[in-house]
Amino acid sequence: MIPYVNEYDTPECKTLAETAKKSIRTP
Repeated sequence: MIPYVNEYDTPECKTLAETAKKSIRTP
């Protein structure tokens, strides 16, 4: 779904994924 998140091989990836999901939800 989010390729750039895959680049973040860190525990923060979860936070980034959540933020990205929110960003996608809101234009």
